Amino acid sequence: MESKIRVKWQKGTMLKRIFIPMFILVLIVSILFFGVIFYNNILSQMEKNTRDIFDSKVINRSHELENMMVNQWSNLETEVEDIQSVINNLTAKNQIDPKHLADNPDDSRIILEHITDNVISTLRNHRVTGAYVFLCSDIPGDSDKVSLPGLYISDSNVENDNSITNSDLMIRRGSKSLVEKMGIATDSAWEPNIILKGHNLEEFKAVYDNYHRFQEDTTDITDLGYWMPMLQVENDYVVSYVLPIEYKGTVIGVLGIDVSHEYLKTLLNYLELDSDAKGAYSLILEENGKYTDILTNNSYFAVDFKTGDQLKIQQNGDHKYLMQNHDRVALSSENLNLYNNNTPYEKQQWQLSGMMKEKDLLAFTSQIKVTLLYAIIGSVLIGLILSILLSIWISRPVISLADSVRKMTFKDKISIERTKIIEIDQLIDAIEKTGNNAIDAVARFTKIIRLANTQLEGFELDYEKKQLYVTDDFFSAFGLKVDVSQLSIEEFERLMRQFKDRCRPSNSKSANEYIFNLNKNGKSIYLRLRYIDDEVNHKYYGLVEEVSELIKERQLIEYERDHDVLTGLVNRRAYQRQMKRLFTIEASSINIGALLMLDLDNLKMINDKFGHEYGDLYIQKAADMFRRLSPEGTIISRISGDEFNLFLYGYDSRTELREKIDRFWRELSKSSITMPNQQEIHILVSGGIAWYPDDSRDFNTLQKYSDFAMYSVKHTLKGEIGDFSLQDYRNDVYMMKRKAELSRILEANAFTYYFQPIVSAVDGEVFAYEALMRTVDSTLKNPSEIIEIAKMESKLYLIEKITMRNSLKQFNDLIASGKVSKDLKLFVNSIANQRLSEGEVRSIEEQYGAFLPNLVLELTENEELNEEYTAYKKEVLKIWNSRLALDDYGSGYNSGRNLLFLNPDYVKIDIDIIRDIDKDMDKRTIVKDTITYCHERGKYVIAEGIETIAELKTVVGMDVDYIQGYLTGKPAPEPKDVYKEIKSEIMNCRRPSPLD
Repeated sequence: MESKIRVKWQKGTMLKRIFIPMFILVLIVSILFFGVIFYNNILSQMEKNTRDIFDSKVINRSHELENMMVNQWSNLETEVEDIQSVINNLTAKNQIDPKHLADNPDDSRIILEHITDNVISTLRNHRVTGAYVFLCSDIPGDSDKVSLPGLYISDSNVENDNSITNSDLMIRRGSKSLVEKMGIATDSAWEPNIILKGHNLEEFKAVYDNYHRFQEDTTDITDLGYWMPMLQVENDYVVSYVLPIEYKGTVIGVLGIDVSHEYLKTLLNYLELDSDAKGAYSLILEENGKYTDILTNNSYFAVDFKTGDQLKIQQNGDHKYLMQNHDRVALSSENLNLYNNNTPYEKQQWQLSGMMKEKDLLAFTSQIKVTLLYAIIGSVLIGLILSILLSIWISRPVISLADSVRKMTFKDKISIERTKIIEIDQLIDAIEKTGNNAIDAVARFTKIIRLANTQLEGFELDYEKKQLYVTDDFFSAFGLKVDVSQLSIEEFERLMRQFKDRCRPSNSKSANEYIFNLNKNGKSIYLRLRYIDDEVNHKYYGLVEEVSELIKERQLIEYERDHDVLTGLVNRRAYQRQMKRLFTIEASSINIGALLMLDLDNLKMINDKFGHEYGDLYIQKAADMFRRLSPEGTIISRISGDEFNLFLYGYDSRTELREKIDRFWRELSKSSITMPNQQEIHILVSGGIAWYPDDSRDFNTLQKYSDFAMYSVKHTLKGEIGDFSLQDYRNDVYMMKRKAELSRILEANAFTYYFQPIVSAVDGEVFAYEALMRTVDSTLKNPSEIIEIAKMESKLYLIEKITMRNSLKQFNDLIASGKVSKDLKLFVNSIANQRLSEGEVRSIEEQYGAFLPNLVLELTENEELNEEYTAYKKEVLKIWNSRLALDDYGSGYNSGRNLLFLNPDYVKIDIDIIRDIDKDMDKRTIVKDTITYCHERGKYVIAEGIETIAELKTVVGMDVDYIQGYLTGKPAPEPKDVYKEIKSEIMNCRRPSPLD
């Protein structure tokens, strides 16, 4: 470890070796200075002192409020005794019967008229905002509104005493006779009786319940006194205290005072907490661990903490706090001792809390912290700047030399300005000598390259130094005259971009190789560009060479590969590829078509009689006749020795096409060839026709049907041409055997499923597996043939059911055995015009419910979609939280319509579009458009059938999401991981090219 540090230090710049020690010295001095402050914990002590001062203010104010509530406002024993004395005197005079007040309203009126002065004296003596009395021995528990005889007087100005005139008083509740007797003005919301409802009624019900429950056990009437925190009077809230009025041990009414919340707020001066009005007092009721806000007296907080709100008080060490929006509000709470022990309300705890946002409470301490932080940063920055300036001054000559060397282009002789420092100037002399020698060596090597048979040119892009080296004739290879002596990297890239449309990736395994097809001096030439990406030094090295002869030889080989040597017609392999493209990407152009299978009937006779040379001549003559007599646009191929395929398409009606075929057949019947003995032999052909789309829309099926029709003719009327008959085909013995075999494997469930990986185009990791059908011990191997026969036999539902059941079971068994991750998705093929029964759906849900969110159902384009069944499947997938994929996109019916109708989560582009996509611009355009459309709508695109590195690079470069094909993994009963080399190729494809 020490040796590594020593080597790293020794390799450091001169600026660094001067700067670092000086800066470390500055840091040490700063750390020592400010360490003293933090070691003595001065900032924490300042914060504690701030909280202590805040707490002391709350304690003082709580003592004042407690004294007023206990000794001034709630000391009603004398007033209650006076009222009870008045009631006893009236009873003694037989003027009233206190025990039956509810039955005698006049008795309540007489009592109220005699105690009006008592109520007013209660209001005056206790300096409260209201006093009231009402008469009632009990409040029914089931009532939601009660009207009681009573008197309620309020004082609009507690601080001003107008006891002589009572001009500051108002009667809120009281009968008309009381109002006239007292001569006091009534409130705008005056009512003759005291009406209790809602929260007020619930409070008084609880009071009366406690009176009846604890009356016999209580000797001191004050133990039954109760503070009500939030009585509502009209639109105002009041704090009220009540005591019972008794007659011979029976409660017949209550006497109460109230203090309005607004008056309480004036008594709790929050400015004493903070002169900037950022503090507040809050009166809180705590009961059974729940905190209720009675009032908060500063609108700064009252907006968020309203009367009646449940407060979420939290604890942080010794400190309590609330959250206001995203700010922490500090609380300092003091209990108000309003009740004695062993009384009905001892569990109710009133608290006075001071509140202030912690950022405001600790603002001064925070300011000190920020000041200290700025001081630390300032000290370090000043030291840093001074260290840098001194270091630059010392190291400037060496840095100047390094910049001069870095800017050398090695195009001309090297000349570096001297520094007038002896040692450094000696180093400059050595650099100039070495560099000029290197330039001479490069010039000699360039001359040697010019002697090669092929043109070789090179370049070097140095993005770090922003330098470019290009051989003198580099752009002449591209047919351009460019002076490269003063060429910049940006100009080089601009010149290369003009050839972007003439450039394609090569078929080489190297990812960094491109082929340019250019027109130079009227000739088509090919250039190959290879480059190396030096990531470490941010450089590109490239070589361009002309490979025209090589490419043309390769094109000739490809032509010979795709064409029959004898006839010049496309061979079977090329024909298959051409037809698959036509039936997928270009299917809309077919319209009405016919596939003719032709067989030369007398070829064997000619070979036997005249020899194979004349047999070949017979085949050539027949091929020439097919070419000459066929309508324009007909696709013609030699399939085998004496078999040919002709596909006529693009017609508007079958009648029109039939006329073309009949004319072709008539002319063909007249054709002949002259043998060595001058004998004229007619070209005799048997043929079969399968019609598109009447017989089938699938090419393989049409080929099978036309072959069946042709052999039916050969076995009956040789030399004729006949149409395919579906009825004859179904009655064929071979088909009968295949149907029987299908019934056997369906009954035995002789199906298994292989799993092919679908991998990410980002990192090559397996994303999902597709379940592919295989049979066990059966002559029926091809899934397409199985589906076709099942369709004939109306057994597609069994195929749908078995596929879903078997694939889910096998995949879940792999998960259970740890061979496959439970997080991977499973793609299962579904027949477009089939659907599972509701009972089968429920059974699958019960058995595989936990896995169904990982299921992706594939609908293929090879069958017409049944809209009713498709809607049902989409609804089931929604319930399962599964996904939908459109398979073989571009191969079947109405691709665009199906994409819009299904709105799938995944779109799988058909293998025939992907095959050789690196060589076909039309395919790349279709795939690119599909990817853009899907990505704009949140869909994922899967490229099927990737078999070559070139195809892989092409689709990954086009930003496809997932890849499937034999290159990334073949189907297997127990799938394996993707090869590391393939993963590496995928990841390399993501790196940009300098030509992009």
